[in-house]
Amino acid sequence: MGCDGSGNNCQVGQSVPPCLPTGCDPPAETKVEFFFPQINNGQDVWYDISLVDGYSISAEIKPSRTGGSCTNTRCAVSLDKCPRGEGELGDLRAMKNGKTVMCLAPCKKWNYPAPFGYGRDEQQGNGKWYCCPTPPVSPQECRNNIVVNTKYVDLVHKDCPTAYSYSYDDEAGLHNCPNNVNFEVSFCI
Repeated sequence: MGCDGSGNNCQVGQSVPPCLPTGCDPPAETKVEFFFPQINNGQDVWYDISLVDGYSISAEIKPSRTGGSCTNTRCAVSLDKCPRGEGELGDLRAMKNGKTVMCLAPCKKWNYPAPFGYGRDEQQGNGKWYCCPTPPVSPQECRNNIVVNTKYVDLVHKDCPTAYSYSYDDEAGLHNCPNNVNFEVSFCI
């Protein structure tokens, strides 16, 4: 947000180079993801709103038809609700100029460098259970471990029940529609 005409020098969310002289922001923006197969090949279109790294703005995906897993998905969780007392991770808010600009997911707080995170290896200690890197962590091990008991995942499941909150949160976050469907995508709803 707050970018120049070329899409650079952003006040918030410049998570890939070229970044501001102060460094890149964490890649904790709300993500909208799609997989579109070739038209008429019989494969489904897969889509999601992912808060696996964190969240920033609200988003909504509306397919042109619905039924089964082909459904609207919406997330409009407030930055004010970002957990401040997340156990050993502490405050998950990403702050700039005294203002919350993003909410870091537990994994991003664990592995992103200072000043936003702790810069720890996700293969070490509890990083393995916040980030669930594959290998060595299987989807089932991840779903049965500490990340699912965090305030962050609880918040996302309550406020955005059709979005991904952590790796392997497929039951909540992953959606699919038959081929030849159109989508309306909205931000800041």
